[in-house]
Amino acid sequence: RGRASGACPYYASRSAVRPAQLVTLPYTSLVHKGTREALGVSLKGNIVVIDEAHNLIEAINNVHSATLTESAAAMLTSLFADYLERFGTRLSPKNASQLKQVLVLIKALPGFIA
Repeated sequence: RGRASGACPYYASRSAVRPAQLVTLPYTSLVHKGTREALGVSLKGNIVVIDEAHNLIEAINNVHSATLTESAAAMLTSLFADYLERFGTRLSPKNASQLKQVLVLIKALPGFIA
């Protein structure tokens, strides 16, 4: 529908943020600096009203967290080991050492996954 009319609601709403007197947005957009900047939302000199603030801590945790499964950690271990085996001789000693350190870290991850 937006393509047919030559308009995009997403970009239209982004351009409307600056002159707006009231902007509503999800917690994740509010607490993540990069998202705020991409949307053109500045907190400086503005009043922020948070509805249902009891959910705010969870939103902050979700924005700054990642989920890593045991199978993904195993796959990372395999991919890094294969990469080092295949390209290790082409790497500088410093880069090879850094990749080996990353591999040690990745191998340790399953011990931290609950």
